[in-house]
Amino acid sequence: MLPMVTTPQDWPLWTTAQPIIILREKLYIYRYTILDGSTVLGHEQRVRAALPRSVNCLSSDVLGEFADKIFTKVLSVPKRKHNGAAFDIESNLEARVHIVCFHLPVRLKKSKLFTWQASWGESLIARTEGSVSNDLETQWFGTVCGARSDGLAVEAEDYDSIRTALQLMKCTPLFVPLSTYHRAYLGFCKQILWPSFHNVDILDLTCACWNPNYSDPAHVWDQSVTEHWWEAYVDLNQSFSEELLRKVRDHDVIWVHDYHLMLLPSMLSSNYVSTSQSRINIIFFLHIPFPTSQIFRSLTRGKDLLNGIVGADVVGFHAFDHARHFLNACKRLMGVTHRSVSGGLTGVEYLGRTVMVVVRHVSIEPHEIALALSEDAAGTKFGVIKQGTPFYQIAIDEGRKLLAGVDTCQRLSGVALKLLAFERFLWDYEHWRGQVALVQLVLQEGKRVDDECRTLSEISKLVARINTLFPGAVYYEVTKIGLALHERLALWRQSSIFVSTAIREGLNLAPFEYIFSRQDPLSPGLVLASEFSATAALLNGALRLNPFDLTGTAAAFDAAMSMSENERARRHARDLPYVLSRPSGKWTREILQDMWLCSSEPIQLLKVYWNRVKFVPWLTGHPSAAKTVFDGSYDTTFSFYRSVAQRIVLCDFDGNAVERGEKFATYLKPNLSPCAPLHAMSDLPFDVVKALLTLREDTSCNALAVSDISMEALMTTFCWSSIGLVACYAVHFSPPCPTDAISTLEARLQPQRIWDSGDCEIDWSRTKQAAIPLLKWFTARTSGSWILRRDPGVAWSYYRTDPEWGRVQASQLMQELHHLIAVHSVVVRHGNGIIELAPRQGHKRNMVSHILDADRPYSSSADFILCACDDEDMLESVQDCVANVQQKRYLLSLAVGTKLSVAFSVLASPDQRQVMKALRAG
Repeated sequence: MLPMVTTPQDWPLWTTAQPIIILREKLYIYRYTILDGSTVLGHEQRVRAALPRSVNCLSSDVLGEFADKIFTKVLSVPKRKHNGAAFDIESNLEARVHIVCFHLPVRLKKSKLFTWQASWGESLIARTEGSVSNDLETQWFGTVCGARSDGLAVEAEDYDSIRTALQLMKCTPLFVPLSTYHRAYLGFCKQILWPSFHNVDILDLTCACWNPNYSDPAHVWDQSVTEHWWEAYVDLNQSFSEELLRKVRDHDVIWVHDYHLMLLPSMLSSNYVSTSQSRINIIFFLHIPFPTSQIFRSLTRGKDLLNGIVGADVVGFHAFDHARHFLNACKRLMGVTHRSVSGGLTGVEYLGRTVMVVVRHVSIEPHEIALALSEDAAGTKFGVIKQGTPFYQIAIDEGRKLLAGVDTCQRLSGVALKLLAFERFLWDYEHWRGQVALVQLVLQEGKRVDDECRTLSEISKLVARINTLFPGAVYYEVTKIGLALHERLALWRQSSIFVSTAIREGLNLAPFEYIFSRQDPLSPGLVLASEFSATAALLNGALRLNPFDLTGTAAAFDAAMSMSENERARRHARDLPYVLSRPSGKWTREILQDMWLCSSEPIQLLKVYWNRVKFVPWLTGHPSAAKTVFDGSYDTTFSFYRSVAQRIVLCDFDGNAVERGEKFATYLKPNLSPCAPLHAMSDLPFDVVKALLTLREDTSCNALAVSDISMEALMTTFCWSSIGLVACYAVHFSPPCPTDAISTLEARLQPQRIWDSGDCEIDWSRTKQAAIPLLKWFTARTSGSWILRRDPGVAWSYYRTDPEWGRVQASQLMQELHHLIAVHSVVVRHGNGIIELAPRQGHKRNMVSHILDADRPYSSSADFILCACDDEDMLESVQDCVANVQQKRYLLSLAVGTKLSVAFSVLASPDQRQVMKALRAG
């Protein structure tokens, strides 16, 4: 709490009408203006800065004078611009970037002399000509599983040699046990996450021939049989976390890539210990699709994965569809909302902070491909694939036009659908028989063996059938080590059309390579892209097709083959600028720019000047941060609580102290008991009861329970007069009575409470008679809603409805209720999944002012006030009351839930048992 006072020798003795509340660890930009009525007596043109760090600080400013000129330079930083011009690489040259991925983007080769050689592989995060590593210190972290060019595993005796070889490339290898690799990567990542994130649900995965070898029903339905996969996945992420925490320092940027490490952001953010009360910046980027919330809910560990991802500051995706599904999953599984942020970004509100969600596109490396194309202009290098002539050379010799496709060996690639559509094309368009050929390469990686075997079986049968009916129509080959760049370019330059019929797909760069390599204006290339792939959303010149529509896909083949050269050239011209303008270096810079744009850059710039500014905050929040997450520990948070002589504890018990499961905003609420008001002590969890018993015996603490239920129900629950009660929409108040003032044990257990009641003068029978028919109307049309008949009052709960549908209905009900009860002395209040009719005079905000009245004996002597609730009005009222009292007090305000709040701290759990447990221990 900051009281501002002028110096009498220069000005009349003026003080602010109310002290203003400030938070520690938060930067304040301010200037002074002194007014006499409407006359300006003094005004500063420049701004000042303050960053309070401790409880007792002091600032003495002279109007128009600035003690340190360094602040002029610091505060001349431009305000945030939507184009991010002030947040580029040049402004952050001291930053260090740690790129973290499961597979290091390198190739390893063991020479004949048994020495290891390392080189960069083909990857978006490998070092390239325009890489961000040319400007910023960059380190890569990851495993070397599968990095050997011969496909063999790395032996333990080679670890030191590999570290030495990779050290020159600024790469730090992590060697995970083979058991962890099999369980975490081949098991959980490839058998659970990969299909699920490509929208293959558990039923399809186990029962629809995706995994035909399982016959045991336990393996088909029970995900707990793969629990050891999850444990290995956690261990894998933990090993990365431990390695990184040994290397990072304040203000470093840690960029975590892909689904193998989704728990890592949260592990890093929660375990990093700062040396200067600063923090690290974390980015998470997902390179595969994010599933719909319906599919994501089928994962037993889905919520844990989401909690891991939102530990990052920025979460990135390649396509808006993927980001939309992520936002929907956060809203429906975690109950967190998102909002638009200045600069065209989207923010997820989580634990009192904003996690930015961005969509950033990337293409190929034009410089590298152009260099490869120019190495042999005559084409001798492009005339071969692997060794010898191409396997499709006969089709070239016959003068056929080629349709090319290179796909991973999995059913999601849609190769079988491509072959079926090509067969239909040859049946329906006879004039193309003998004139075209489909060249299909399939990459068998050996990571999802069952799926690969099933896919290869399907493809082989279809290829044999088509070639029997139409000889030479399909040229098909399987490769296990992939195609080198010059091998792919050889195929692209010979093919008239690139065909992708993926069922589910993330970002596939093969179409971009094809467009770049087919720039001949006399023979431009054309892309046919599945509408289910990210490619279709990025390439405007591509022909889009639905692979499940075989007739439509066959028609697309005909349209592509019949298209004029001018039309092909125009379509190619649409996409070539995009392909040329999105190298990985630019993509990396844009993501970093988003991160810096969203971070508190002024705080970073002022970090070395904070000790030159001092303030005296009389009202403080958590002693170590401006906005913290309360995790149930009390060593630091309750140090003030234990040290003061008198305390007041205010807790809102409307659903916060009982186990009500998930909050309203979550779609799936596993706890089937409704969020009903308390009726008896048995409704309270055991931890809360024990804490109340402790507070009852503490003569230095005055505890008050706030609820909207009736006096009788509240007295049944809280059967001690030493605990104050606020009931019936804050209309009735019973102050706490000291235990030593109650003479007998019977009186303590069955106290005669004194109630201080407000004057409502409401005819509730008439009010209910008018409102209940409308509430019944909406209840009948909103599945999961019900009417709560309270004494007094009435409410309509939509807590168990679909959150989105419930909000729509609640919004309409609010409008109709306002019109209906305008003549009654009641007000319509919209809470967390509930709409209530309450007295106009009854309000928690007003009652808090009444409770904390300085004239009350227990309030006037209180040095510490704790308020825990999910009511923002109540939190604001407590802060205002404390600020208005000219007395040094400590306040800890806890907001229950993950929403943005005026409170100083956030209690992530939906109940207050953690607070009670900490109070009992304290």
